[in-house]
Amino acid sequence: MNLIFHDLIGKFVQVYIDDIIVGSKQKKDHLCHLKLSFERMRKHGSKMNPLKCVFGVTAGEFLGFVIHQKGIEVDRNKTKAIMETKPPSNKKELQSLLGKVNFLRRFISNLSSKTKVFSPLLRLKKE
Repeated sequence: MNLIFHDLIGKFVQVYIDDIIVGSKQKKDHLCHLKLSFERMRKHGSKMNPLKCVFGVTAGEFLGFVIHQKGIEVDRNKTKAIMETKPPSNKKELQSLLGKVNFLRRFISNLSSKTKVFSPLLRLKKE
């Protein structure tokens, strides 16, 4: 998909593996952007799954994030899951918690320095 949409990515197309989002700043431009995207997919033999398609929305959930005209936010359910996680009592639970927190890394500045205190615990042999 990156190759197919290389010149449109960052303008009005976002690609993640085999999923795309066509988002327009102006409503009047959206049909044109969709048409260009559909033509590009048709030219390259790409098909869409109608069950995964959503059109004409101002916001939507994508890969655990909420995307809208103001930008990208974390889905509240993701943060709720972290906040409701009980404190880890073993290495596996710590790894699980850090995995959940790492999902939010784009929203937490300097996350690695904030979580480095856990590194020695991850090196322990005993669970």
